[in-house]
Amino acid sequence: MKIAGLGLWMALAVLPGWAAAQTQVQKCVISSGSKATSNGIISNEYYFLQDAKTGAVQVEDSILQYFTKKPADAVVSANDGATLAFSWSVLMVNSAGQRTKMLYRATLFKTTNEIDIFARPNGYKNTFQARGKCAPFVPN
Repeated sequence: MKIAGLGLWMALAVLPGWAAAQTQVQKCVISSGSKATSNGIISNEYYFLQDAKTGAVQVEDSILQYFTKKPADAVVSANDGATLAFSWSVLMVNSAGQRTKMLYRATLFKTTNEIDIFARPNGYKNTFQARGKCAPFVPN
């Protein structure tokens, strides 16, 4: 994913001054070799933007760019000294035209900067999981 494709919200997040002070951007790289990443259910890279004042989180990845062309607003379920946990969904269509809402949940472990991402198609028992590492995003 190219940074230019991340949209206006990313540009605002990395500007010096007020906007940058109000947000924290994490780039997370998911470990290769996961079945979930190889079949396109979980992206190889994620960007998470968190508003420093409100704690609100937005998610950006290649799946969102493909299906919605915009970042997703996440629902934060935990934000303490150890973890940041949040969820979002994406309406997806496969090559056969089947539609499903893919439900995502991420847990960022703040002390290790590791992230677990889980995905489940709404209405099905299948689950997909991948793990990766995150770091503050610094534009080139």
